[in-house]
Amino acid sequence: MRQAPAHAGLRNTQARIARWRGWPARSREITEIAERWAPDARDTRLNRAENARDLGEHDAWKQELASLRADYPRSRDVQRLSAELEDRDRPSIESELIFGRTSGGDGLVSGDRDRTWRTRLNSPWSAHAHRVFLEHRDSTATFDETQARHERIGAGVEWAARRKQAWVRLDRDLTNDTNPGVAAGWSQWLNDHWRFGIEADSVSMETPLRAIDAGLEGWAVSASVDWRAHESLSAYTRLGLLSIDDGNRRTSLGTGVTHRVFANAHHATDLGADVYFQNNSQPGGPYFNPEQSASLSIRVDHQWITWRHYDRSLTQHFHAAAGAGYQSGFGSDPAIALRYEHRWSLDRRWGFDYGVGWGSTTYDGDRENRLFGLVRLRGIF
Repeated sequence: MRQAPAHAGLRNTQARIARWRGWPARSREITEIAERWAPDARDTRLNRAENARDLGEHDAWKQELASLRADYPRSRDVQRLSAELEDRDRPSIESELIFGRTSGGDGLVSGDRDRTWRTRLNSPWSAHAHRVFLEHRDSTATFDETQARHERIGAGVEWAARRKQAWVRLDRDLTNDTNPGVAAGWSQWLNDHWRFGIEADSVSMETPLRAIDAGLEGWAVSASVDWRAHESLSAYTRLGLLSIDDGNRRTSLGTGVTHRVFANAHHATDLGADVYFQNNSQPGGPYFNPEQSASLSIRVDHQWITWRHYDRSLTQHFHAAAGAGYQSGFGSDPAIALRYEHRWSLDRRWGFDYGVGWGSTTYDGDRENRLFGLVRLRGIF
């Protein structure tokens, strides 16, 4: 670019790379420079269409793509973009099931079996960037001879355009048709690097199941800030408040950073660090509720594209984290977490994951070991 700043082909390549790095706004700026010399070139028009897609400008995406289809009907890039646009006219599904068992120690949560299951069905997107959804969430745990369960079903509407997203959901308990609730959220990218979001839920699934079993409920509100320098460096901060009926106010703060230390055609390795702190205004009660708890961990994630054929692929994911957890009255102890997953892409629209994990930490001074499995499904009908 230094040697040929007016070369439209190089400018379009530079714009494409900026978009790959997660900078669609920067990519648009570069594309506008290429338009000065080659406004009607295929690559310039492709960049305009893909930038409009990533910036959430769906009308501009559709208009640019219609012109490209007329001039380049056999282009694989144009066909791919067309298929992605047509996917917006299809319903979709996402589901995740995590089930585990905890053993060891004589503490409050010893011997638990747990399961969390979330499924969401989405309608096609409308012309005004709206869609409706149905969502089912189920959380169960067995401890001692008691089983606690929190299961909710709800319906909502979501809007997403111009790098902004808003949603609202009405839900209720599925088992006894009680406890109606409302939840809502908003998020927005300020530019290519900063994103913030807020969420609130009048009947929160974050309420501990032992509290649910004791007849308590809780509402929650949270805020998040994400910073992304590029594909190899990012950070986050999360702030949350859970208010439970017994008067307890549980506040939490989590922050972390991720840095990619290695990447080639088939492998990528990320290193990260996470810090978490929680405070309860009224410690004690029928659920695990220390006055203060905290954790510090270092993690490594490695992804290996083991096999790939066009849109089909198998990616193996390895995760390991080690650090220390702290609980007021008991001090700090080592903690470790391991996870291994297979992530399958069956085609452009369907994929599923499965994996196993193991973790070890302490509660009330007793070490607990948890073994778990997970299954995920995602698809566009």
